[in-house]
Amino acid sequence: MESIFDPDLFISKDYQTITFSYQEISQSLFSLTSSTTDYDLTGQILWPAAEYLSKYIIDNPTIFKDQLVLELGSGVGLSGLISSIYAKKAYLTDGNDTVIELLEKNRVFAKKENVFVKKLLWGKENTLDLLKEIDDIDIVIGTDVLFWPDSIKPLVETLKTIKDKFPASLILFSICYRAKYPESVFDDLLKEAGLEKIVIMKEGSIFLYKIDRFS
Repeated sequence: MESIFDPDLFISKDYQTITFSYQEISQSLFSLTSSTTDYDLTGQILWPAAEYLSKYIIDNPTIFKDQLVLELGSGVGLSGLISSIYAKKAYLTDGNDTVIELLEKNRVFAKKENVFVKKLLWGKENTLDLLKEIDDIDIVIGTDVLFWPDSIKPLVETLKTIKDKFPASLILFSICYRAKYPESVFDDLLKEAGLEKIVIMKEGSIFLYKIDRFS
């Protein structure tokens, strides 16, 4: 008997147009204003860490000028879209199909011809598959990538895979500190991978980290 269960019934797509403005830059996009019941759909919301990283990008345009940018866990895609103002190309990625659909919606809405939306489930093999489609990566960005503890190990695998292939790549993460456990797990796994996080700046509970090999 065919199931009458439709999982989309539990997924909200009641997106609202919101606008991020900082200095002379203004970027409108679609976002939910509250979370759905699915833990994997936190990417449908614009979070403060994404705004924080976006401000950093605008304050430091020369870092991103003519670069190839890869955003991990893009969510609504604000930071990736902001980076594309200066970058040669920006690849916005996420692992959830509903969020990918939203990213594409925001890319079209923003009329960004140098932005490309790709699906990426973190982990070594999936990352290697994605890198076959990308010529080079100069900068990797991400926001609130430690939201769920069970995603930290595959995230570190992705970071190591990227760093192994593109050793000179700059990795920048904006993370809102919510609990000690995810941070400590992240630190331990980074160490095992020969990586470390370095605080660049902070505001309240939001940190901007650079991820690099041990100095």
